Amino acid sequence: MVKSIDIINKLSKITTRMSMLNQQPRDYGTGITLYASEIHTIKAIEEKEGLNITELANVMGVTKGAISKIINKLVRKGLVEKYKDANNKKEVLLKLTDEGEDAYIAHAQFHHRVEQEVGKYFDELENIQKEHLLESLTILDSILSNHCNKGCPTKMDERD
Repeated sequence: MVKSIDIINKLSKITTRMSMLNQQPRDYGTGITLYASEIHTIKAIEEKEGLNITELANVMGVTKGAISKIINKLVRKGLVEKYKDANNKKEVLLKLTDEGEDAYIAHAQFHHRVEQEVGKYFDELENIQKEHLLESLTILDSILSNHCNKGCPTKMDERD
C-alpha cells in the first residue's frame, strides 16, 4: 500500500529537482552562460519585441530595478540591444541581437526536448489515468496556493 507521505516525499523531490534545473546556469548555444532569469527575459523580449523597461517588468512580474539589472547584463553579454523609439526619442525599447535570437531558439528547443520526453510517458497512460493525475495536481496546486504568502506570484499560469 502506498502511503500519502511517500507521494508527498516524491513530489518534494521532483519540485526540488525542477528548482535545481531552473537555477542551474546553462549555455544555450551562444557560448554565454545564462541564468533562468536571463533566458526568461530573453524569451519575454522575443515574444513582445519593442517593450520598454516598465512594460517588461510588468510582463515578468518583477520591479523595474530588478529587470534593469538583468537587461544591463544581457546588453553587456551582447544578447539584448536598447534602441530609441522613432516616435518618442525619450523612450528606450528592447530587442534581441542575433545571438539573443539564437539563445531564444536554443532555449525553446531545450524545453521541447524535455516536454517530448515527459510527454512520451504521459502518452502511454490511459485517458482515465491522465484525468485522475490532472485532477490530483489541480487540487494540490489549489492547496499549495492557499499556503502562499505575498512571495508567491499571482500570475503563475502565465509564466514559463
